[in-house]
Amino acid sequence: MIEIIREKKTTRSILGYMKHNDQFLCHTLENASKYIPAGNYKLAMTYSSKFKKLMPEILNVPNRTGIRIHSGNIPEDSDGCILVGEREFGVDDFIKNSKITLAKILPILEDEKEIVIKELF
Repeated sequence: MIEIIREKKTTRSILGYMKHNDQFLCHTLENASKYIPAGNYKLAMTYSSKFKKLMPEILNVPNRTGIRIHSGNIPEDSDGCILVGEREFGVDDFIKNSKITLAKILPILEDEKEIVIKELF
């Protein structure tokens, strides 16, 4: 199972991390004004017309479609999706090495069918 643990909310972003079977995978960044509610969701690899390839999609989000896990560095790179990468200590609203991180975790995401999003703030 994939879990996203949201740890911190700023005016621009929500910062957290992703786990797979209780093992840390990467850090996450979401747009604070467009994030999806915490909860349990289905996860599937579906074709993205924006990215022109199969990408992880979070399904059954209330009143939303096309919610993906993808690369990006700042909150404005997300329209409600979850960005993956590495955080720098003391730096909010930014993650780095996003494309490298996505490539690393994509094989894990391809095999998973559920995602749980939790908030600690």
